[in-house]
Amino acid sequence: LGTSQSSLVSLLCALEEARASSMVRWRPCLVAAFVVLAVALWVLVRTTHDSDSTGDDRLSSRSMWLKLHPPRQARHDAELLRRRILSLLVELGPAELQQHVPQIVASLEHGDQQVRQLALSMVRRLDPSALTNHATALADLLGSGVDDDDVRLYALQTLTSLGDMPTVAANGALIFDCLAAKEPAVRLATVSLLALLEPEDLAPYTLAAADAVVQRRDVTLAKGMISAWGWKLESEACRARAGEQACGGVLQALGKLS
Repeated sequence: LGTSQSSLVSLLCALEEARASSMVRWRPCLVAAFVVLAVALWVLVRTTHDSDSTGDDRLSSRSMWLKLHPPRQARHDAELLRRRILSLLVELGPAELQQHVPQIVASLEHGDQQVRQLALSMVRRLDPSALTNHATALADLLGSGVDDDDVRLYALQTLTSLGDMPTVAANGALIFDCLAAKEPAVRLATVSLLALLEPEDLAPYTLAAADAVVQRRDVTLAKGMISAWGWKLESEACRARAGEQACGGVLQALGKLS
């Protein structure tokens, strides 16, 4: 648009110089050429501007549709329309995608797997810091009822990267439930996220966690717990909150398994 405007100004200057020169006898031709070129440039400028505006308006309206139809509230969700809108957002760069994070995160709990995969493909391109203000929404994904270990893994890993301890503490039960996931990577990510808790906040979950690991005979997870939780289980704060069995006793049980 800026280039077209500059060209129009240059053309006006050139024609004005020609008009003032000795080429007076060509004045009718110059005037006609001026009119034709000016009209052509005006059409080009308007077309470019309208095209850009239309594209922005369409993108804005599509994002608004996602905002007004979150999966939890939509009774009759149009999956095909949601897929098409998300497919268009996929083409945006990370900086532009950040403007649509709430709608994309909401789509991660959609009942349609293709919708969730489209949403995952976008949020994975973003730096975790772009989701700083959406930690609660990420934690909610763990209890959304959608059986998708890919979504759980993303939510757990992103929450770990954000290090939002108040959100982790407030959603400890939802996070702990992920230890029962089928995917080993999800279970390990759960241990890493729970490791952000203070010893006294971790203590209420240690006995049940150790019991699940022993029953599953999950040696890898036992080693992960020892590595991530070891010093917390040995702390006085853990024993004061839950007793020796939930702290030192758990550490010994995990050690025997590993």
